[in-house]
Amino acid sequence: MCRTTNYALSVLNQLEESLESITIEVYPKKLAILGESSIGMHVRHILEFYACLLNGYQTGTVDYDSRERNERLQEVKSAAIDTLRELKRTIEKLEDKVLVLQVGYSDGLPKKENIPSTYRRELIYNIEHTIHHMAIIKIGMKSLSLDCLLPESFGVAPSTLQYLKQLNRHE
Repeated sequence: MCRTTNYALSVLNQLEESLESITIEVYPKKLAILGESSIGMHVRHILEFYACLLNGYQTGTVDYDSRERNERLQEVKSAAIDTLRELKRTIEKLEDKVLVLQVGYSDGLPKKENIPSTYRRELIYNIEHTIHHMAIIKIGMKSLSLDCLLPESFGVAPSTLQYLKQLNRHE
């Protein structure tokens, strides 16, 4: 298994562990500090991006804009955890391959642009996207005084973790 896959699984494992640490009442709770979104909404968003990538792996074309928005994943913690585990099982098995990324921006143009990409490149994008949303989840957990349930590295980019490690060596 390549390092990118290992890191993706590590980040998703950290997300899964955080979900297991919160109650079913907290998961869908809309939080003012998150603009009335919930931890569950951010988890759903993460899962749907991975699902788009895995679907694109099969079809050869990844289109994050055309993802299914499954509200059950933001309301039912167990459904999100089950989906997360299934995504991880699939990610473990996949090798790199050439893909096409379809993008269309809200500029009124009906046609999407096709960008050459690869599975691993899109997996890297999903890792970064996941960490970004985990940082938002961490803000929500902190607002509920639940951030103590998260490791310090939760929602922190690998380059930032490395930088902080270097700072500690020089003190």
